[in-house]
Amino acid sequence: MTEKNESTRRREQRARKVRRFFRDIQKRFNRGWRTFVRFLKNIYLALLMVAGVLMVAGAVLIANTFTEKSDAVAVAALGAVLGTAVFAFTLPAVLRTKVDEGVKQAEAEIEEKLEMAQEIDSLRQSEDEHLDEIISLSKEKSRLERELEKQKHMHIEVDSIRPIEKVSFIEVKSMITDVLQKELGQSEPDAIRKGTAYEYLGVLDTRFKANLGVDMNKVGFRIDKEGKVVISGISSEFQGFFVEKEDWKLFEIREKKWGGLLQSQPNTRILPGDERLAELTIEQRSSLMDRLSMGMDFSYLDESIRKITMEYLSVLLAPLQREIRFVEEEAESTLQLGDFLSIHNAQVQKQITVLQRKLAEVEQQMLEDGEV
Repeated sequence: MTEKNESTRRREQRARKVRRFFRDIQKRFNRGWRTFVRFLKNIYLALLMVAGVLMVAGAVLIANTFTEKSDAVAVAALGAVLGTAVFAFTLPAVLRTKVDEGVKQAEAEIEEKLEMAQEIDSLRQSEDEHLDEIISLSKEKSRLERELEKQKHMHIEVDSIRPIEKVSFIEVKSMITDVLQKELGQSEPDAIRKGTAYEYLGVLDTRFKANLGVDMNKVGFRIDKEGKVVISGISSEFQGFFVEKEDWKLFEIREKKWGGLLQSQPNTRILPGDERLAELTIEQRSSLMDRLSMGMDFSYLDESIRKITMEYLSVLLAPLQREIRFVEEEAESTLQLGDFLSIHNAQVQKQITVLQRKLAEVEQQMLEDGEV
């Protein structure tokens, strides 16, 4: 129920009370006037009847004063006739007056009943209108409560999302065999001495887990003119690895000799105690870790990671209740996820405040109308 409807209803109630007040005054005045008129008429008729009786009685008394019997009889007869005539003409008037009073009283009662019926109909109509307004208020309250609950569910907790910058969606278990063959130096043979060459050979099997995902700081969000959420900049990236197991299949330094005075076949031997061995294995492992850190070729998983990211963001942004559109690149300015959700939550909170105020107004109106 609107404020305008409530004001109209109250004005109608005040108008009915005013009309009822003046109608009651008019009824009392009319009833008093009719009673006064009836009272005067009844007195008048009563006086006439008394006069008739007095005329008969007076004629009899006067007749007794005459000595002549004929005169006395004539006077008595004349007085009786006149008194009876007055009484006879007055009695029907009295009866008519009583009948008229009964008729008028019945008419007044009927009129009062009709007015009461009209007043009851008017009150019933007013109550029906009031009931319709109360039902309308209840429906409006339910609608506002549903909308308020809907807005509360549209709120997304940003503080729990902001720490999520690099999201890993795929973990790949792999193994790599690193083979390093490195020359450490050599000396050419001459007429007497043999030539000497030193070579390092290392074979390292490494099992590791690689994490692949998306950097959310590089993903852009905006709302287009149609109210859709436009998401751009989704690209997969290598997000690091964890070494599970290392197995050195081989690590050694070889010495090779050839030429010289005797010109024999080249011969090779392993130098297990060479002090350079530890440094070379460390160097080989460090080089392998550097290459792993820069990422291997997992491009075959790019499309899978993109689809997983799209599904993840669709679920994450579902409370926004907006259609989501994914694009490769975006020419317009965009926001990072945290900032985008902060703006959205501010708008939701503003809407919640408006709905709470409207709901409070409706509940107050229902209290004023006698409803809880």
